[in-house]
Amino acid sequence: MKLFSLPIWILITLSLFFCNGYSNQKVKQSNTYWYPLDKTVTEPVLNIISSDEHGVKLSLDISGFQIEEIVVDNVVYHKLTLPDAQTSSYAGNPQLPCVTTWISIPYGVEVSGSVGDDQIITENGYLCYPTQDAWAIFDNAPKPQFTRNKKTYATNAYFPKKSALISKPFVFRGARFVQVSLFPIRYNPAKRTLAIMKTMHIDLPFSGQIDKEQTAKNYDYLNEYFSWPIIDKMR
Repeated sequence: MKLFSLPIWILITLSLFFCNGYSNQKVKQSNTYWYPLDKTVTEPVLNIISSDEHGVKLSLDISGFQIEEIVVDNVVYHKLTLPDAQTSSYAGNPQLPCVTTWISIPYGVEVSGSVGDDQIITENGYLCYPTQDAWAIFDNAPKPQFTRNKKTYATNAYFPKKSALISKPFVFRGARFVQVSLFPIRYNPAKRTLAIMKTMHIDLPFSGQIDKEQTAKNYDYLNEYFSWPIIDKMR
């Protein structure tokens, strides 16, 4: 994943994780192909548009995604993945690509999130493969049975409900962070329709009063410990 950084006092760290769920032995893999949105195949590109005491603006671009056909009990499912990206992890629900980033935030503020009115491409006729329970193969545990949430797959609404999910703030080595999970592809199970965003613009505004003293103290520590560049505009 590519990151283009700007000189900012707020630390932005981006991390992408890729995880494959374990599947039942009876699952048969058949065909894999690429759905192109660009001329070249690249990892998702997450850009910092701006970052200041008011919030952070990001953009995400994808060049396409991989579709893997998996046959379970003579039913063909479509497993969607992005290069070097995570997937949603709710067992039984549609497994969709997810780009995850940590964003550090000042002490004293909260973060909300919204996605811009970007172009959406819709594609019909897909039955998204459901996320499966993890299988602890090293413990000689029995493989879990294939699971599919009947209620979710009968729902006439896009999953997940939002393209950007913001976690509650958490503290890591003295600094506050939120995890931002971005879903450039969402899925309507009842209609078997994909909603694809090649480009996403994400606005993460801050609310509340910044505690400048505590924020500067902890960011100085992080900069020294990890050698990450931080420009402190609060002094």
